[in-house]
Amino acid sequence: MVEFTIGQGQYRAGKLDARRQFHVARRIAPLVGQLQMLAPALAGKNIEEMSEAETARAFEQALIPFTEELSKMSDADCDYVLDACLSVVQRQQQGGGWQAIWNPRAGRMQFEDINVSEMMQIAGQVIMDSLGGFFATSPATAQMSAAGPGPTLVASNG
Repeated sequence: MVEFTIGQGQYRAGKLDARRQFHVARRIAPLVGQLQMLAPALAGKNIEEMSEAETARAFEQALIPFTEELSKMSDADCDYVLDACLSVVQRQQQGGGWQAIWNPRAGRMQFEDINVSEMMQIAGQVIMDSLGGFFATSPATAQMSAAGPGPTLVASNG
């Protein structure tokens, strides 16, 4: 279980089961390939020492092909990935309890305040936690992932 903060929400996510990991991995494999395009832009650089302008250029170089690949995914594939990822996530409530963010019966989010950016970051956290070891990354991409923008991991307890 991994806990993380996105926006004003505190979340925790379980791992996808092995079959769902497989099906999510095969659907997002082309997107992961596009992230590898960051490696040449970051080769030999420490992302923590890069200026904001250099970091922005590196992300820009990967963003266009990444979004082109994302646009090629069918609605059904996008829905499968998002549904699978969101189904293992809970959000902390006032008073300390946790509530699932995805309602599978209704096919919708339980919280109206989660926007598309936050939803994508949540799905990304689940993918990184469940599939991080499946996709081999270059040192530059791994370095970017560790230091780049996004939510902050709080804990990861099996």
